Amino acid sequence: MYKMVVLDLDGTLFNSQTMVSEKNKRAIQACMERGVKVVLASGRMHGFMMPLVRDLNLHHHSHVACNGNTIFTHHGQTEDVAAIDDEVYRNLVKRYKKENLEIAAFSKDCIYYEKAPRLLEVFSRSQDGQILQVEALEELTGILKMVIYVREENVQEEKRIREITKEDATILRTYHLFVDVVGLNVSKYKALERLIKEQNIDPKQVIAIGDSENDVEMITNVGLGVAMANGSENLKKLAKYITPKTNDEDGVAEVIERFVLKKIS
Repeated sequence: MYKMVVLDLDGTLFNSQTMVSEKNKRAIQACMERGVKVVLASGRMHGFMMPLVRDLNLHHHSHVACNGNTIFTHHGQTEDVAAIDDEVYRNLVKRYKKENLEIAAFSKDCIYYEKAPRLLEVFSRSQDGQILQVEALEELTGILKMVIYVREENVQEEKRIREITKEDATILRTYHLFVDVVGLNVSKYKALERLIKEQNIDPKQVIAIGDSENDVEMITNVGLGVAMANGSENLKKLAKYITPKTNDEDGVAEVIERFVLKKIS
């Protein structure tokens, strides 16, 4: 019997309009009525996720934000698991700027940039935190993650970013227009692992649903790792189940109905 369902947001629980469908909401509610906990695990900042937690009534336990950098309660209390080391962050910013890469830096509550027109266009729509322009990104401290603009199809550019980063940080493909840079040993699953232990739940009793590369560790370390129909090909190869539904077709509800509510055989 599964005791927890973990949901990625963008490309998974959210449809293309960044909304949660009524069918997905009903499935989540039915899941909780069965005593199964529902946890959100996203690359989004916790400030963006809090209204969603309230809207879905996901109380009484914590959730994972910023790709595992932050664990937060439904009261909004946060625990920063692993900010990027300040010296490492400064060195990385200098390297990226030298290569004329378009970058932004995320603290707990703000998004900082110098010149990032394409990223700014994305973030202005995302409502993921206050956006502030600064003169020197490298002077900031306590940064949880960085974002670098690189289109998914630009394989060589992404490879170059990984080479520049070396082994000083972890690169995660989280969106088709950019990659995230987080501290070493940071991932959704590492944060989730802490929550699972706190709840005395065996990882085999967890369902995790995702669509992107930052969900790989999460879906490969739980009892049932699920890839969305719109998920990356690599994630699909590693998943134990691929829902035939996309994020615009209530894929989350399909998984919950099949494996938790047992409405689908």
